[in-house]
Parts: sequence; C-alpha cells; structure tokens
Amino acid sequence: MVRWTRPHPRYLGKNPPFGNHRPPRYVRNASPSTARDLKSTSSNPIPFPFPLDVTRLPSPASIPSPFCTLTRPALLSLAAGLFLLGIVNARSVPLLDQYEPTVLSFDTVPLPPPRRIISLSLESDALCLGLVGDTAVLAVSSLSRDSNYSNFYELARRVPHQVGRLESAEPIVLLGGDLVVVNEFNNFAVTNLIESAGIEVFRLRFPRHISDIEANILNLGRRLHRAGKAHRFIARIEETRRRLKNLTADSPSPRVLYLSGGFWAEGIDSLANEFITAAGGQNVLQEPSRFVSLEEILFWNPDVLVVRPGLLSTVNASSFRKTLKARIVSGTWAELQPGTQAAGRALERWFRILHPEAFEKRDPFAGTARDHLP
Repeated sequence: MVRWTRPHPRYLGKNPPFGNHRPPRYVRNASPSTARDLKSTSSNPIPFPFPLDVTRLPSPASIPSPFCTLTRPALLSLAAGLFLLGIVNARSVPLLDQYEPTVLSFDTVPLPPPRRIISLSLESDALCLGLVGDTAVLAVSSLSRDSNYSNFYELARRVPHQVGRLESAEPIVLLGGDLVVVNEFNNFAVTNLIESAGIEVFRLRFPRHISDIEANILNLGRRLHRAGKAHRFIARIEETRRRLKNLTADSPSPRVLYLSGGFWAEGIDSLANEFITAAGGQNVLQEPSRFVSLEEILFWNPDVLVVRPGLLSTVNASSFRKTLKARIVSGTWAELQPGTQAAGRALERWFRILHPEAFEKRDPFAGTARDHLP
C-alpha cells in the first residue's frame, strides 16, 4: 500500500542528505522509523525527499496567534462586532428570489419625469395609462389589449408597442425606454438585466388587498410626477368603500363562490375575497385559493355563483344545474378583480351582483364620480 504524506514545515530546510535539488510536493511511503534513523551533517537549506515522521507535529497551542495577547473582554467585544457586521452585510445583499417593491416618499430626491415608459404587467399598464395617458407610454403588455382581461383595451391598442412573455431583456432594451414598470410576477432575472443595462426599473407589488392597490397608485404617481391625480384615484376608491359600508350595514350577507378560471376558486388569500367582503358578501371558501370539484360546489350550495363567461354555458348545461339553487352570474377578470384604479368600479359591480334588489327603485351610485378608468 502506498501512502502519500505532505512534508510538515518543521522538517523542511534541515540536513538534506541527498544534495541540492527541488523537493517533491508529496513524499511517498512515509515511515516514522526511517525519519528518526536518517541523520545528516549537511547545512544545505533545501528540504530533502526522504520519508518523514508525520506523527511528530507541533501542538496547536504552540502555534503563535495574534489573539493570544487579547483579554477576554476584548475577545467578546470583537466577536460581537463581527456578528453585527455579518447581520448588516446579510441585509444589504438581496436574495435572488427576494422582491422589494419600489417605495417613494416625499423625502426621496425627485427624479425627472419619464418620457418613454415601458409597462410589463396588466396592473402597471392601467396605472401608467391612467396617470400619464398614452402619449408617454411606449409599450404595454399584450394582456391589456385583450378585452377578456382588460377594461381599457381600446386605449391600450393606441400604444405603439406591446410586450408578450418576458423571456429576454434585449427587446426591452432595444425599445429605448427610460422607465420600465414591472410587478413581482415578471421574470426577476430579466428585470435585473434591464436594470444593469442602465434603465430604471420601477417595481410594483402584486395587489392582494385594496390597500396594496392604493399604495401602488400613490408610489407610481409620485414617480411619474402625478401625485395629485393619484390621490384623486385613491379618494374615489375610499368614497366607494364608505358608501358600500353604509349600504350593506343592514343587508343580509349572501354566500358567494367565485370561480375565476375554470374551477379555480378564489379563497381568503385573494383580492377578490376583499371585494366580496366589502360588497357585503361572504366567501364560502374560507381557505386559500384552490381548485374545487362539482361535489364541493353542491355541498356548499352558495347563494351566488360567479364564473367567467367561458364557464357559464358549461355550468348551465351540466346535470348538477338542476340541483344547484345558486344564482349564477358571469363576469370578466377586468370587471371583478382589477388591481388598479378601477377597484372602485369593481366594488360597485360586486355590490350589484350580490344585492340586485338595491337597484330595483334607484341606482344607489347615481351622481357619484365613476371615472376610475383611464
């Protein structure tokens, strides 16, 4: 058996018996007895290649250390300082999957207003078009031109360019925009590449609550130098919420099930759940959003079943329609859960679905400002 052992510095440069030559990196067949028996009177400082005694190593206590002269309190202070430094550095380095939305305050140094805005999500499309119009928007997402998802598709079709699935930063950079607005579902790696190319990236938080919508409106409005218009959008949403609170104070709460896509039901973790609650309804799915079965729908037996238009004919033609006593209403994504300044109109739409009796004599929203959309 061949053993390879690295020579220890303790034995280097002492009495080489085989002349002046370069020592090998490792010594073959190191034998402790051979190292003790071999002796030489040469003073050549070049190390020798014979087997060495690897068992005669210096103890760790004999190795000089710069910390030996420090007292115990000094060592504790040094350890605490290194620990705090590690925490600060860990917080300053973002993780790959960490998403931090852009938040601007009045103390932030104002940046010049952008002239060529590129929007890469449906929510940011509506916000940018509502705040600055189509003259300063260079590109929008392809979903904003689809009437099934967008309630401003006519305005979006007047924008010069559209962007589909974000797979590469090159098409965005070639457009030559000076501000790119994204949300947390856009490709994180691609948006970082866009930012590294010298283009400003403004990150919106995907809205899961109405307060998230209002925060996005206000932050983007400040960046686009449209803070006054942003405040007006928020005031209209809050006015609608206050009116709904008064209208639903003494009204019964119908049990609602909302199928936003196929048999995907919106649960308590969704924006639609907050719309339902604000409109005076009660979501029957008191758990996170998930797919549901026909048997579950029959078991819950909701008062109102809200579906997408494509699913309405399927539900009406199914055999369980005779058993289900729910009132079935259809609505598009843009009408029922927009994450934009159209939230006020969506609240009115939900109230109309859940409380149709309130509109028999008069429209409770008559005379209110409904210009929530661009």
